[in-house]
Amino acid sequence: MTDNALVNSVTEKLGINKLALATLLGVHNSVFTHIATGNRQLPLKATAALANTYAIVANLPMPSLPQPTEAEIADNQQQAAWCEAQLQPLQKQLAQMQSIYQQGANMLAFLDKYAITNPPATPKQQRWLAGQTYQAQQKMQKNGWQAQQQVLLKIRLLQAEVAFYNSQI
Repeated sequence: MTDNALVNSVTEKLGINKLALATLLGVHNSVFTHIATGNRQLPLKATAALANTYAIVANLPMPSLPQPTEAEIADNQQQAAWCEAQLQPLQKQLAQMQSIYQQGANMLAFLDKYAITNPPATPKQQRWLAGQTYQAQQKMQKNGWQAQQQVLLKIRLLQAEVAFYNSQI
């Protein structure tokens, strides 16, 4: 690790500025500025002090996070329950969309086979076939991949919120 990388790492981990670190190491500010930018090397005594400081800083345990209060736990449980309640209708909507889409696809497949085996001979039959084809296409369009992805995205976001709120309990 270069001197300037070591300086930057220690100042970041300790949360102090470079001027304070220079003072701690006993290095003049103008010299330390050149060291911090990589234009100069640390004096041997300062290097040893900085290496010791870095070794101590690198092994510091992470600070413990405060435990949530009873009110915060209750609020997180309430938020998670609300999100879970929102999930149920969306999951039903997605299942219904998939079913309607499949109905439309099945109808189109049937109509294709029907038109081949029983070609519409009269204008009335042609209109019926065109109308049925249009309805099947509309089912597929309104409940197609893009519409399903929008609902699925909402579901995934709510699931992530539930996981987040449960992790805070």
